[in-house]
Amino acid sequence: MECSSSFSQGKVLLTVFWDAQGVFLLDLLEAGTINATQCCDTLSKLKEAIRKKR
Repeated sequence: MECSSSFSQGKVLLTVFWDAQGVFLLDLLEAGTINATQCCDTLSKLKEAIRKKR
C-alpha cells in the first residue's frame, strides 16, 4: 500500500469507525460542512461498510 501526504490550506475532519477486526470507514470532511444531512450520509456509508465487511 502506498501513502502520500500534502498540506492543505484549510481544516479538514477525519471521521474513523473501527472495531477489533479493523477499520470500517474513513470519511474526510471540510471544516464547516458538518450538519444533520452530512451526519446521516456518514451513518449510511457506515451501515453499508459494515454490511460489506460481514
